[in-house]
Amino acid sequence: MLFCRFHLVIIISVLWSLILQREGFCLFEKKKQVRCLAHFLTASILNYSGNTEAALEEYRHCSKLDFRSPKIHLNLASSYIKLDRFKEAEEELKIAIESAPEDLEPRLILSLLYILQGKEKEAQATYQQTLEKALEVQPENIEIHRSLGRLYYQQKKYDQALRVYRMMSEISPQDKEIHLFLGLILDEKGQRESAIEEFKKALSIDPDFSDALNSLGYLYAEEGINLDEAEFLIKKALEFEPDNPAYIDSLGWVYFKKGRIEEAIQYLEEAAGMLADPVIFDHLGDAYFKQGQTEKAREWWKKSLDLDPEQEKVREKLK
Repeated sequence: MLFCRFHLVIIISVLWSLILQREGFCLFEKKKQVRCLAHFLTASILNYSGNTEAALEEYRHCSKLDFRSPKIHLNLASSYIKLDRFKEAEEELKIAIESAPEDLEPRLILSLLYILQGKEKEAQATYQQTLEKALEVQPENIEIHRSLGRLYYQQKKYDQALRVYRMMSEISPQDKEIHLFLGLILDEKGQRESAIEEFKKALSIDPDFSDALNSLGYLYAEEGINLDEAEFLIKKALEFEPDNPAYIDSLGWVYFKKGRIEEAIQYLEEAAGMLADPVIFDHLGDAYFKQGQTEKAREWWKKSLDLDPEQEKVREKLK
């Protein structure tokens, strides 16, 4: 390098002081801001050149001069992350969030930091708070709604998910995915007639929407109604995604409900070989039990329970 870091700081400070003087500022009054900016720009250059340790020191000087600046703490956190010093990065991000509650960037980075550390609960909570804050800023942004609604659904917070997707359907009534998720949420809440209506709305928008075809067919199978139509819908879904294990499981379940146990086992075995899923394993256990193969049924129910120990119905079957 042509200049040492000390010279670089002086040059930047002088240039910035000239700018301040031109704009009518008093150099004496702005001395602290000038020094802070000089350290910040130096840190940025060092960071760009890959000298993270040296950049970190410059950002620390900035922080001492202007502790409440969220930008400084955000850059400090980024430097700490590069150096795998996650605890210190977390502390800096929390200061940045406290300093600028409306700024979404430090919240998102904190969520990613938790993921890096395997802290899934903290990551989800922080991401949820970020999305909720984002909605306050952009209440009409459909993608923020979508992300928050999916997160609630994954967390099994079905009332909150339903509220978000209802709002989305008002903003974008012709969005097929919104109606699909409304159907899935209503099904989880035990409102199956309303769920069926939502799946039908999705298919009225796109008759070839494979997820809605499968979901409606599977729900018919669960209810033991319209089984011929259920078979037709799921087979149509499989035309678009022939290797989708969830669709293959659905078809096997329709055959189980129709009493065609041999065919059911064939498809359920295929699905189980493609995806380790507690619902598929449970279905396979039911099919083998119906066929009179108790030990095989027990084997698959146990595998299902191993994947999801909270299934009380499966636990009762094993008893």
